[in-house]
Amino acid sequence: MKKKIEDKLMYGYPLELGTVIEESFAVYKKTFLIGGATLILLTIVFIMLYFGLISIIFGLSDFSEMMVQISVMSKSPVYIISTGIFSTISSAVMAPITAGFIHINYLAKRNKEFSLSTIFEFYKGKYVMPLMIAYAIVGFTMAIVNSLLIFTGLEFLSFLSQGLISMVTIFTIPLIIYEDMNYSEALSKSITLFGKQPFYIFLALLIAVFVCSLGIIGFCLGIFFTLPFIYSTYYSIYEQAIGFEDKSEIEEIGIE
Repeated sequence: MKKKIEDKLMYGYPLELGTVIEESFAVYKKTFLIGGATLILLTIVFIMLYFGLISIIFGLSDFSEMMVQISVMSKSPVYIISTGIFSTISSAVMAPITAGFIHINYLAKRNKEFSLSTIFEFYKGKYVMPLMIAYAIVGFTMAIVNSLLIFTGLEFLSFLSQGLISMVTIFTIPLIIYEDMNYSEALSKSITLFGKQPFYIFLALLIAVFVCSLGIIGFCLGIFFTLPFIYSTYYSIYEQAIGFEDKSEIEEIGIE
């Protein structure tokens, strides 16, 4: 498999947009309920942590006052640094969960059993540290770029910069959990692999974002049940671009 990836790094790989979207929908239909429920729980937890951090750092206790002050302080160095630290830590902590979201799609495609607990299984075993270190680097990079854009008055570009960083690192988690790569190797190879098919990967993710946004229509809570489609797309892109052996190490011995 390593040689196969090296060949793709050197010569590239085909990626059919229609197949990616079709396969994404196929596994999404099997995972969206568990994915949506998990995202609701995680959102509640992270909102509480975020506002808890802000209240501790700036001594704010009233919610309405906190919202006003956040708007006022949005360009203060202390707020920007605090937010950057929080986003870096959050990225690292969320990496095993993202791996879990991708893996339930892997299991769904093969008609294997999975549950809500499957999403959290990568917090144990040998993959937890590579995943967290890789995404601490990704989160820190995003925080630095975002800070520079704010200080230079170009914060309107932050969404684009974060999107680009997310796209070029799209292969990182699958390379760690399915190819047993370390964090630095996975990050560098992800950037190279993205560079082989940037246009089709961008289009596939753009369509995924559009599908996710449909959850806002009608009941806003629907967004939590359309967001898992983005992870289905991540999985489908990797499957089409790299593929899997008939039996991977993760199937034979588990993730521990």
